[in-house]
Amino acid sequence: MWSELRPAFVKIDKHFVQNIENDPVKEQFIRSILDIARQARCRVIAEGIETEAEMRVTKRLGMTDGQGYYFAKPVSDPEKMLLPGISHALFHGGGKEDQDHETCTRDTITARNLIHQQSPVRLMDSNDHVLRILEKNPHVDSLPVVDNAQAPVGLITRSSMVGSFAQPYRHELFGKKSCAQFMDTQPLLVEKTATVQDISRILSSSERRHLVQGFIVTDQGKYHGMAYGQDLIRVITDMQIQAAKYANPLTQLPGNVPIHEHLDSLLRDRTSFVACYCDLDHFKPYNDLYGFSAGDAIIQMTAEILKRACAPEADFLGHIGGDDFIVLFQSQDWEDRCHAALREFEQGVRTHFTREDLELGGYCTENRQFEKVFHPLTSLSIGAVVVPPDRFSSYMEVSKLASGAKSQAKKMQGNALFINRRFSAAG
Repeated sequence: MWSELRPAFVKIDKHFVQNIENDPVKEQFIRSILDIARQARCRVIAEGIETEAEMRVTKRLGMTDGQGYYFAKPVSDPEKMLLPGISHALFHGGGKEDQDHETCTRDTITARNLIHQQSPVRLMDSNDHVLRILEKNPHVDSLPVVDNAQAPVGLITRSSMVGSFAQPYRHELFGKKSCAQFMDTQPLLVEKTATVQDISRILSSSERRHLVQGFIVTDQGKYHGMAYGQDLIRVITDMQIQAAKYANPLTQLPGNVPIHEHLDSLLRDRTSFVACYCDLDHFKPYNDLYGFSAGDAIIQMTAEILKRACAPEADFLGHIGGDDFIVLFQSQDWEDRCHAALREFEQGVRTHFTREDLELGGYCTENRQFEKVFHPLTSLSIGAVVVPPDRFSSYMEVSKLASGAKSQAKKMQGNALFINRRFSAAG
């Protein structure tokens, strides 16, 4: 009916919304519905939102419309505006669910997520004016100073201002004068699009005072807000906790949740990339013959080889599970990187076999009929899919194609790369 009627709105029943924060199956259902909605160009309404946790999860998944007792109960004369607390939670985020989602996607947290909406003072405002602001706002530790064009020119800290005016006759001498006299004329400026990683590198190479007094966030050179080192530390800590939460226990690489999130992020941003499904050949019989510890050692070696094949600032490596990995390349030389990984694996895997097996070029095991079966040395197969922008809307489509490419690579002898260029611009 949906495909035939093409409705403008589709409402998700409250069954799928209630307690969604504790039910990953319900969450996956809504993801699938939203994927269909994007293709059908209709809006989806979440019904029965009754708690803040339900609101945050549906918002995180991409829902823009919702109804339920959390917002308001039915009355004959409804309010025209949301309650302030609800409005803030909806449009400003900051809750645990939002943080969990943001920390699962790479490079999505930027300076704009750290800002505090602190009103600046003007360059020609008097010192008395600044002192009155500090007295009325005891939680404010730093005040940004802007010129007439709203460009930041300095930063006044509470400690420097209050300390200076604690001395005798300072009010009489300097109270009416410009606050420029007591400001730091070289504050740290960070553009709002800078990622947390960028900010961390900037702060680590800057003077310690910037970490303590805070830094100014700009929007194309104009004042946008204040941010503080403690907020950056909190976000980085959350990112590390989330990374550990979803990491594969053997390799510590991102697992299925962040893999899917990163794939969705690339598709949503309409970014060209190459999805590579990497799998080991003849691995199970090796594991049975040499033992699971030896098998784990090969998996860890594979993870390290694939790490070296990735450009840290451009590519993403995840561990699906077992001996399966996925690499999402944005590096232009991704094909060369794949071939380099295959060559390195071919050399490295030899250290995991006995001399006798190396001389034979493989090893023998018994099948269920007690017959001897010869297996070649373990090799690496990589199936690659070139993904152009605007071609796919769901990570499931990409993963299915990558799995097919991997199956083709496994049909090739030895360490092999199979590339599906069907959807590329060149193809």
